[in-house]
Amino acid sequence: MKPVRMNKADLVVKLKENREKHRVDFESAVDAYRKQALKETRALTKRVKSASREELAKLYLSVQLTSPKQFIKEYDRAIAMFESTLDDVIELSSHEFTTYVLDEWQWSDEFIGSTAAYNSSRK
Repeated sequence: MKPVRMNKADLVVKLKENREKHRVDFESAVDAYRKQALKETRALTKRVKSASREELAKLYLSVQLTSPKQFIKEYDRAIAMFESTLDDVIELSSHEFTTYVLDEWQWSDEFIGSTAAYNSSRK
């Protein structure tokens, strides 16, 4: 596939839009993660308070939640790189176009996996 040539300003705008969506998705997931952690902690506290001495010794005292991950630095790095170039037109490979414009990064599956339980707005 042929490289894509894009106006630098358009590319930077698209990256900033993608970064903002990522930030919103991450912050939404963190809020939901916090609520879920509190809910599970309260349930565990209730179990501890009502457990007999024998039951208490057998309780598994842990909350197992996947912490949301964020990748803002990757957006910031790409934005800084493109803002710093003297070129007005940027040539992107198919892979770079997929990453920067379509917002499908190498880590996208990891991000979606870490936020899926908390954030239904992401595909």
